[in-house]
Amino acid sequence: MYLLQHPPELARLVNEIRGLQKEFPKTAEVVHFEPPQQDLKNIHLEGRPWLQIYTLDLPENELVSLFTRLQTLLAKYQPFEFIKKLEFERVLGGTASYIKGNFDPAKSDAAILGANPDSYLFFLQELLKPFLKSWAGLIRPYIEHDRWLLNICPACGHTPVGGRQERNGGRRFLVCSLCETEWLFNRVTCPACYNNDHPALGYFTVEGAGGWRVSFCNKCSSYIKEIISDNPVSALDFELAIQLDLLAEREGFRR
Repeated sequence: MYLLQHPPELARLVNEIRGLQKEFPKTAEVVHFEPPQQDLKNIHLEGRPWLQIYTLDLPENELVSLFTRLQTLLAKYQPFEFIKKLEFERVLGGTASYIKGNFDPAKSDAAILGANPDSYLFFLQELLKPFLKSWAGLIRPYIEHDRWLLNICPACGHTPVGGRQERNGGRRFLVCSLCETEWLFNRVTCPACYNNDHPALGYFTVEGAGGWRVSFCNKCSSYIKEIISDNPVSALDFELAIQLDLLAEREGFRR
């Protein structure tokens, strides 16, 4: 299915990150989670993600372990040279803000370290992802898709990394960049500005790319990477599809 050609070094890095993340969280417990009806009302009527109502307690020992191993892995790659001098205490201090969607403290840390902000944010995202995915797994059964239809994740409130449209039925889902929750979204609506003027929306495909495409909006000049598939797609698959980013940017669109 995934026929885009990826640079070998990037593909290797992504596979190594995936393998590492599968080991966490190590101490996951079976938790009975049944939210009060008032919380369900607040979430779906007020458009509040679950993480605005509930607090996520990160297992610090496991976070340290993943931090150390991810640090060793990424330090081999030039965009992550800053990670060699990164201390866990600095990262831990910014995790709460990052999870809540406030990236300013992380960007300030990146500036202090002389790091590319995007590289630093990617590191934080991949560090926290297995824990957020585990937590979001408790939330997903309570997501009422037809009552959400917003451009942020109903579980954690983060923005989508891409979209997936079913081959059979044609429903369109957005995929969270952090916890990888999928949620229903209107087919003919821009995920960035909610424009639903059909003539101002479009997409282009890449020959031989196995269902991948770029959907764009001429009103706000944004784009989103999407795939036609009946099976869920990981956020890292979208991150890997840099060919689509280059094509979209060449046409004057931005994420």
